[in-house]
Amino acid sequence: MTRDRLIVDEQFTVGSGNVFVDLGFEEGEAHALMVHAELFNLIRTRIRESRWTKARVEKQLRLTKDQATLLMKGQWDEEFSIDELLAIAWRAGLRTKLETRD
Repeated sequence: MTRDRLIVDEQFTVGSGNVFVDLGFEEGEAHALMVHAELFNLIRTRIRESRWTKARVEKQLRLTKDQATLLMKGQWDEEFSIDELLAIAWRAGLRTKLETRD
C-alpha cells in the first residue's frame, strides 16, 4: 500500500487543560494534583539541567536515598506532599509564587 492511499480514521477529544479533570477527578482535587505534578516536574528539570549526581541531589535537597531515587526517576506518587515539594524547590534554587484568580 502506498503512503498516499493510507487512510486513518482518528478521533480526538480536546482536553480541559488539566489531565486530572479529564481523568474524572473533582475539580478542586484535580487542581491540587496538577500543582503537585508541576512542582515535581520543575524540580526534576532543575536536577537534569544542573546535571546533579544522586549524591548532590540527596545533600542539596536534603532527601533520603530512596526519595532522591524516586525524584530522579520521575516516580511520582504520594511520597512528596505539596509542602515538601515547595521546600525542595526552594533548596533547588527555584522560587515559587502563589497566584489566585476568580
